[in-house]
Amino acid sequence: MQLPPSEPLKATIKHFLVLKNEDTLSHNYRLFSDGNPGMVFHFNKPLLQYKQTEGIWFPQPSSFAYGQVSDFSELISRGDFHMLVVVLQPYAIYSLCKVAGYELTNQTVPLTDIFGAKINDLEEQVIGAANICEAISLIESWLISQLKKAKEPDGYLKRSIELICYNKGMLTIEKLLAQVPVTERQMERKFKEYIGITPKKFTDIVRFQAFIKALKSSKSASITEMVYRFGYYDQAHLNNYFKRKTGVTPFDYKTNLNLLAVNLMQVD
Repeated sequence: MQLPPSEPLKATIKHFLVLKNEDTLSHNYRLFSDGNPGMVFHFNKPLLQYKQTEGIWFPQPSSFAYGQVSDFSELISRGDFHMLVVVLQPYAIYSLCKVAGYELTNQTVPLTDIFGAKINDLEEQVIGAANICEAISLIESWLISQLKKAKEPDGYLKRSIELICYNKGMLTIEKLLAQVPVTERQMERKFKEYIGITPKKFTDIVRFQAFIKALKSSKSASITEMVYRFGYYDQAHLNNYFKRKTGVTPFDYKTNLNLLAVNLMQVD
């Protein structure tokens, strides 16, 4: 279930996601990038996440922040789960806590490591909330208090993001620079600091997200037709890119009936 933020927080939060599965069996899930960082609050058993660099599975913290995801992450549920995801605007982590975006890329970091022990009170209140509306209200009140000391995102950066999203990622960096009065080096530095990845990688993610949303919703258009509509070189190129980013083929994604979110799917 997707829920919008209140008006004062629309520049900070994209939306809330309530993810729930009451199945007592364990399931495998795959998460890939939607171009946004976020915060997660687990109401019961945290998911297990695979750490590829160490080859181990570890339980996610009960509350944590995450940054950009380069490819995809493997997750396992341990029976039923219930979580609230605060999907933030691409630049919001840096704005809120001055942690550079690139430091959180491919990271799952306990909220206490970012905001200190004071965040424990919020976590306890959210997890103990009577319902989702109360949990969201608590988070929004806390975020509004944080905005008083937040760093306002760079205007050129926000304009760049707006242009990329408006064009569904089908915008070259050269054309973007023609509309935003900064140099390519300045833009790269701002994207890495605020978002954690380069403008090119962010543009690729936005285009890919537009493609998979259209792929999932289309009942008539062929995959081949959509490949060219979204500016991919050919279907072979798209298939390779799709597999690298999600671990499945476009056809597997389109026919998957167990999507929890556009970038989170059950794969067992």
